[in-house]
Amino acid sequence: MFWESICLNQFQEVCRISSLFTLSKLYKKYKSMIKNGYVVLNIKNGNGVVNPDNNLPQNEKRMKLFFDYWMPSWNILYNTRPTQEQLEEFYKSDCYIYTGHGHGLHLLSGKKVAELQINAVVFLFGCDSVRLTSTGHHAEMSGSHLYYHNALCPAVIGSLVIGLDYSMDLISCNIVSSWIPSKQKLHWSQVDYRSWKMGNIQEDPIMGISACPDFERRLATIVAKARKPYDNEKNYNTVGIVYRGLPVYNSSRAKM
Repeated sequence: MFWESICLNQFQEVCRISSLFTLSKLYKKYKSMIKNGYVVLNIKNGNGVVNPDNNLPQNEKRMKLFFDYWMPSWNILYNTRPTQEQLEEFYKSDCYIYTGHGHGLHLLSGKKVAELQINAVVFLFGCDSVRLTSTGHHAEMSGSHLYYHNALCPAVIGSLVIGLDYSMDLISCNIVSSWIPSKQKLHWSQVDYRSWKMGNIQEDPIMGISACPDFERRLATIVAKARKPYDNEKNYNTVGIVYRGLPVYNSSRAKM
């Protein structure tokens, strides 16, 4: 079990931070944007990379359906490795989403990432994407989020464990659709996931009527809610999503 699961309130916001030094750096960068304890951001545009290694065809199929439906104006790169120049441009947007194997640092090294100035909120939907690992007996543990925070990225959302691609796709789409607004009348929570898995977007005949669309501005709250169905032992090794960084608030839905 992840220690987030011991919270008495299942919707308790939990933001992990690697050190007081990192917290201090991020606070100094974003203090003018903090209101009521949240970094207030206006998420208007974003970029993404899906299946850059071209070996997750079903993941690519599902995520393309989601992005084309929910946020068709976003610039999403499928089935192709982005160049360094492309990634640097992607990081200049309000939001960056990676779905594929691991954390995506094989596309741009951690050293290069740390040298950038990243204002985007970063989602890394891959196995072990924000897990701390050691390269040796006496080596300091490292993780992808450390490089992003060194680049002053406000928040990184990712997984601590190995996950099944369909489970990862489910939770990633739920998180993104709850935080990023769309012009679609049918909210993603009302979509029939079985049809989506087969390659179609249809309303769930049962849940579509009763489901209450989940519109939330606080990203940490969304992550807490999304994690709840997966926090038992049976589903321990499916996603393990955690939040690293400062709590952020999407003001594009409403003013705070």
